[in-house]
Amino acid sequence: MGSLEKDLLKRMEGYRYGRFNLINNNFKFKYDSKGNIEIKDFYKGDKFGEGDCIKLTRDFCKSNSHLNLVKVLGREPKYFNGEQDVHFYNLLLTKKISRNFLKLKGNIKKEIIKNSNSYVIDPSFNLVSPLKNSGYIFEKVFEDEGNISPNLSFKKEGEYYPLGINKKQELISIGIKKNKPIIKFQKSFDTEYCDYIHLEETSRMRGNLLFEEDLQSICVNLSKKYVEFKEKNLFKL
Repeated sequence: MGSLEKDLLKRMEGYRYGRFNLINNNFKFKYDSKGNIEIKDFYKGDKFGEGDCIKLTRDFCKSNSHLNLVKVLGREPKYFNGEQDVHFYNLLLTKKISRNFLKLKGNIKKEIIKNSNSYVIDPSFNLVSPLKNSGYIFEKVFEDEGNISPNLSFKKEGEYYPLGINKKQELISIGIKKNKPIIKFQKSFDTEYCDYIHLEETSRMRGNLLFEEDLQSICVNLSKKYVEFKEKNLFKL
């Protein structure tokens, strides 16, 4: 590993991928007749260096603004490698970025990045690698600096929001399956294998399936709130 890679990895120390300290215990479930489920006021999003891939990508850029960094979206090989998957990460361009780079058309940006010997910097998974050797796929530069929504909205089957990685290196996500909210366990490099726990199965949320205590707490809390709302007939399933 070269000095550049070591330096960049050091800059990512302390970054943590997941919805750990972003949870707001006052969140509420909302359900409509079309089968859409929304979790209102789920995030605070106020802790630097913790969060989902969008937030970590932004945080790394803010703390390393002197580097030739761009925020991009695409796919990565471990968990987000399906055609419908999206993952956000940083690219370090080793050639000087022109002042008007962000104003250029998408295909021109692609050519500049393609020919720049750029490095993938992924604070979500603490990875630094030349783009051409990384297995990452670059789609486009991400320029949106809007606020991260405090809500989760599930409008269709197969739509998932990552919560974190467990000790089995499975991606833990929340989503919809057969019109019911579930927790999904996905093995790395295997988009076909998945295990599921329905949110009403609070007892299964406990134990050693989930990684750290705060990740487990999030899932147990989600399950409890879901059961509570269901029992009080605040929405019908």
